[in-house]
Amino acid sequence: MKGWLAGIGVTIVALGATPARGQDTAEAGGAFDRAYEEFSRAYRDGDPQGVAALYTDDAWYLAPGDSIAQGHVVRHFEWLSSYQPGTGPVVEFEIVDRAVAGDLAYDIGYYRIRAAGAPEGSGSGGKFIVVWKRGADGTWRIHADGYSEVRGEGESE
Repeated sequence: MKGWLAGIGVTIVALGATPARGQDTAEAGGAFDRAYEEFSRAYRDGDPQGVAALYTDDAWYLAPGDSIAQGHVVRHFEWLSSYQPGTGPVVEFEIVDRAVAGDLAYDIGYYRIRAAGAPEGSGSGGKFIVVWKRGADGTWRIHADGYSEVRGEGESE
């Protein structure tokens, strides 16, 4: 997983991403990047409700080794409430591919998660796919979220 950049919070890097097709795609990409920043902030702040607010009410959640779950995603993030604000995990994202078509879009990429204060590059990481859905209010939210760990650089699942 090359390309992790310095910084606290989220790193968004478009590697080979689908070229922007008009204003809607550029605006959607900006909304997604801001949502990843908010996701990372909510993790650091130990705020499960803040993370869950980024998902649709009927979102699909596909955690590794678990059944497919739908709706009430806050239950998957309740463990964050054990952290004091600013002491939660640091999550970083690297976007490998992004596409937008109407009110649906997807991001494919890598994530890295580490303890607050831990050196950059430490912790664990994996791959993810997120399906975005634009609501009637015009807000993009995560409608499906699937992820799994990556065993090591150069290894395939």
